[in-house]
Amino acid sequence: MNKLDEFIKKEMRRLNIPGVSLAIVNDEQIQYLKGYGISGANNNHMTPQTPIVIGSVSKSFTALAILQLVDRGIIRLEERVQTYLPWFRLADADSSKEITIKQLLNQTSGLSTYDGQLSILNGNKTLKEHIKGLKNIELEHEVGETFEYSNLNYDILGLVIEEVKNTPYKKYVTNNIFKPLNMKNSYANISDDKNKTIATGYQTIFGLKFPTEQLNHEGNIPSGYLISSAEDMANYMIALLNNGQFKEERVLSKGKIQELFRPTTVMWEDSYYAMGWSINQNVISHDGSTENTYTKVVLDGEYGISLVIKSLDYLNIDSYDNIMTGIINIIHHDELQTPNQNHIQSIS
Repeated sequence: MNKLDEFIKKEMRRLNIPGVSLAIVNDEQIQYLKGYGISGANNNHMTPQTPIVIGSVSKSFTALAILQLVDRGIIRLEERVQTYLPWFRLADADSSKEITIKQLLNQTSGLSTYDGQLSILNGNKTLKEHIKGLKNIELEHEVGETFEYSNLNYDILGLVIEEVKNTPYKKYVTNNIFKPLNMKNSYANISDDKNKTIATGYQTIFGLKFPTEQLNHEGNIPSGYLISSAEDMANYMIALLNNGQFKEERVLSKGKIQELFRPTTVMWEDSYYAMGWSINQNVISHDGSTENTYTKVVLDGEYGISLVIKSLDYLNIDSYDNIMTGIINIIHHDELQTPNQNHIQSIS
């Protein structure tokens, strides 16, 4: 793996990235696990155990949680949201009645990308306060008409989980996903990181990287603010590639794993959205970006690859995505592509 090691270090220098962690799994085993650079302004090493905010990769965990509850007969995919949140409504009361759980998962509710992004500014509210505040939101499309990626879809799903289980979303994910998968450095709440090991994210300002603190995003955790590490994501990928099984623990039935990954709605060209994942020619992926972090997970045949980066450059985000392109090419013994070539299109 010397070629891979050299490639990561080269890209970090080229893009002035302060810290990276990478996990590669194959055949239910971790094949590569390494951290590079520093985890924060204190110059501590970035390790595979260093937690980081994983952005929209959080949606895959929310989708998994919903499918768990479907598996247990607690939620039905075709049921309307108002079955579980009777008070739920948007600006159009009639359309609010029609939105189903499956449409939220598939990003076909009609909610817009713009309103999903704008909602991040109000993330300091509780999840319930956040969703109750949507009563003036207009739909961009007719319910079920077309795909449009919106963080709001997954925030609503997070609250559905809370209501049907009468327990906080954060507690549900911890007890039903993180603990069974032995994800010891994964959190749904920054305050759970008692040893303060979460990596400091860096924003790019005029080409320079500066450490910045995450704002309070309690209301957006289901769509974009879960926290995990490269090592923990390795366990997660093993379970997904092994039909929901990790060692002696099963987090989802084989049938529901297949449903989780079933291409449902066209995103663009040959790309489809499933449930918290995009599908492109049998490659399953999702990326995530926050104010100051970037994450991408790819399930490529028998391989699972998780890349976490503790910085973000909005003006150069394709170059971050292309690091995964290079990793995939190395794994498949291909030549590295030049920096401006894409392998899998970003969706966050």
